[in-house]
Amino acid sequence: MHMQAHPEKYLVIDTSAVIQDRDGNTLVSMLGLDGAAVERVRRTMRNPTDAEVFEAVRNMDMSHSPILPEVMDDFMQKTKTTLNVADYAPDSGTNSRHKPNKDGRLPRHYGTYKLSDAFVRELRKKQAEHVLPGYTPAPFETEFRETATTCHYMQAWHQSGHRDQHDMTPSADIWGNSRVGVGHRVQAYHLQTSVIRRILRDVAEVTMSPEQFARYHSAFKAGRMFKDAEGIFLGQVTVSNALSYTHADSLDGKDGVCMSFSSYGHRGTMIIFPDLGTILRYDPTDLCVFRSAELMHFVTDWEATPMGPRDIVTPGRTAAVFLTPSATLRDLDGKRPDSFRNSGGGLFTWTEL
Repeated sequence: MHMQAHPEKYLVIDTSAVIQDRDGNTLVSMLGLDGAAVERVRRTMRNPTDAEVFEAVRNMDMSHSPILPEVMDDFMQKTKTTLNVADYAPDSGTNSRHKPNKDGRLPRHYGTYKLSDAFVRELRKKQAEHVLPGYTPAPFETEFRETATTCHYMQAWHQSGHRDQHDMTPSADIWGNSRVGVGHRVQAYHLQTSVIRRILRDVAEVTMSPEQFARYHSAFKAGRMFKDAEGIFLGQVTVSNALSYTHADSLDGKDGVCMSFSSYGHRGTMIIFPDLGTILRYDPTDLCVFRSAELMHFVTDWEATPMGPRDIVTPGRTAAVFLTPSATLRDLDGKRPDSFRNSGGGLFTWTEL
């Protein structure tokens, strides 16, 4: 679905869409539900709600997103496992984009979720099997909180305020607290999630111009800190259970592109582009490709779905945003593959021996 931007009014789009400026340049690509399938399903149902139609189409796997459910499940299981074992600092809501906006939305320091009725029944049944006659089963919690976290896996970037100093390093979340070397768990995470990273590279090849794709891909090969890592972007920002305020990502630079998607376990999310007067439905596995430095944007609040007895990952919204900062692209122009890794992540000046 191709839509022209009209900032004078908000346009709500529930399906896949491509938004272009007046010169035909693509600003946003949303790879979501197939619009034609939505209309076909709507005609076959009797007075359906939008939610019922969207759920039916998604169950038919009529989505333009290349991220299959099993791929998403695997990626998010490994992502949340890595976040948990790495013990990253909670998002304080005061030093990032995930804090109150001008409308006064309160920061979210944690997400909340409940066990499903089926899960509670199964737990009570299991409990009853192991309680001696005459004893009352102990109560158990059915509602939980999970800390909000923001993690930056940037294989090559400049510290805040250093963009003009050509002194790139990996981010602290990659180095680890000791700064002795790249954490083996983070390296394993990047290699274990190669499927998603290859998918994003393939999407970039068809959504970017040939020149832009070549520049991003060359920078990735020169700047990656993990020898066998695949993909197109050197950075991954993971946001778990946090809200965002209206912002643009200046690091990405003019014409810079990012890609983002989110986990299962939540509902009701939309992404809003105020400059374009556009609201896009943004469901789990939907892939959003957009010019993140040039477009103000934010994601609406969401509701966690109940946790079922077979769920492996806790409910709530965990989003992954992939990007390469513009200053990183600049400093890696013309560099040999793996040159940044061979310099010790910026520790040494790389020279060919």
